[in-house]
Amino acid sequence: MDLQSILALRPADADATTLREAIRKAEVLQNDLAQRAARLEEARANLLLTAEEDELLAAEREADQARLAADRLEALLPLLREDLQAAAVKEEVESAVSSLQAEAAEAHQSIAHLEAWSRDFERIQVLIGKGLQLQDRAERMLRSFLAHVDAAYRSQAMRDAGPLAIAEPRMPSLLPRQQFPTWSCSDE
Repeated sequence: MDLQSILALRPADADATTLREAIRKAEVLQNDLAQRAARLEEARANLLLTAEEDELLAAEREADQARLAADRLEALLPLLREDLQAAAVKEEVESAVSSLQAEAAEAHQSIAHLEAWSRDFERIQVLIGKGLQLQDRAERMLRSFLAHVDAAYRSQAMRDAGPLAIAEPRMPSLLPRQQFPTWSCSDE
């Protein structure tokens, strides 16, 4: 395995997943090459007394190349791990920024809704004030009606006439003063 092939195992601008795979591949290759070099050195030792010089030198060269490639991979692994750490930090920062951007967008949207509501606030105040005034008027009219009915029934002739054919007015269950007890009308 030549130097260019070994350097090609270090991807440029890679993400953490790609770098983890590159580290795994480099570790496997480094282990395989170290084992191959050990086997070749053992085979060379067995050839010392049985092989010709050319065959012995070829075995040494092959063992040296395997050992050199294994050593180069061993030197490359710390660089790959540094790249992985940098990529992991970069991905963590990008994830945090993405999360913060999403939260900021939600906050901007919520604030826009609040601003829209605040533009309607004056109209809302007028509606609540109108509701309070309508309730006050309805209560006054009902009290007046009931007082007049009471006064009318004090007369014997009215009592003799029997029940009135008039439906008694009833207040609705939803009253502005119950919903907004601390509000007051500007006309009060």
